[in-house]
Amino acid sequence: MAARHSLRIGGAWAYEIGSWGDLQWSTRWPLGCYEASWSMILRPRERPSVIHVGATVEIYDGSTRIWKGTLGEPNWSEGTFTATGLYALGSQYMALDSAGNSSSSQTAAVDAAISRGLPWTHGALSTVPVTTLTDNINTIAQLNDAVNERASVGTPSRWMVDENGVLSNLPDPTVVTWHLAPGSVDLGESDGDFASALQVRYLDTSTSTYHTNLVVDTTLANAYGYVESPVDLTPLGPITSATANQYGQGILTREKGRIGWTASIEATALQLTSPGGIPADLSSVRARNLIRAFDVPTPLQNLPYVDLVVGEAVYAAGSDVVRLSPVDKQPQTLAEITEDIVRKTRPGFRG
Repeated sequence: MAARHSLRIGGAWAYEIGSWGDLQWSTRWPLGCYEASWSMILRPRERPSVIHVGATVEIYDGSTRIWKGTLGEPNWSEGTFTATGLYALGSQYMALDSAGNSSSSQTAAVDAAISRGLPWTHGALSTVPVTTLTDNINTIAQLNDAVNERASVGTPSRWMVDENGVLSNLPDPTVVTWHLAPGSVDLGESDGDFASALQVRYLDTSTSTYHTNLVVDTTLANAYGYVESPVDLTPLGPITSATANQYGQGILTREKGRIGWTASIEATALQLTSPGGIPADLSSVRARNLIRAFDVPTPLQNLPYVDLVVGEAVYAAGSDVVRLSPVDKQPQTLAEITEDIVRKTRPGFRG
């Protein structure tokens, strides 16, 4: 294992606990630090007190922390361990204000959750309530999704919790981080979840009746065809027509109006370089990096390259390759399809 990467569990360094190895970690966009795994050799029936469900897990590159999360259920029989990034705690705290009332203000709800023990910090967040109707209880994760869905007009906005536990709402990057050499990848396109037009159903705040607005991206329609998809915003409660359109445009920008890719990328340091040609430090490649892949044209631009936002980066310590998936990669394996179904059927924000 590369000596530069070290592991800390429950405040103790892994080498202080026992022999360990097989360290791997991933980041995702959105979400941030996603998953980490490793193995340990312990004596029979040995159960170090620092290794328990919920223990803080940190990965360091030298003296710099690059990943942080919490331990799941240890597999003592096989000596394998998996941790999940701090983003997952957003599903374990409710979106309530300091008085215990249901809240759709991201700042108020997150600050109240932090006061109850959520181990996050944050910079500037949205103070605009998602809806004025807050009878139902939502999770912090659901509220974060709703805030960024509404904000995604023109440029996708997503949320993440980084290696320092900082929650941020951020746009997709526009500055290229890495260049991918020609011939390194052959990305197929998929229109399985694509739509160029949305029929947005909502409860109008001024008339208290249900309406349906058509939101169309003519550029996408001209390039890939006119394809409609329904969007149900009625769980938000009464909203204006302008707000409904804003949500529709945001959904097109973030999700529906994006042709998906059908392949991942396994890149070496010689294939993935800085814009200046310096081979990449593969362990430093992160989700939300922007990669310019050469010799991958698309119908929307007459250019010899395509810019790909990294949706997931997976790296094993000491490996000479990093596995990357574009943010719009469509599920292909059974595990990916199952995860996608769970994500899409998970209850969304309710007003």
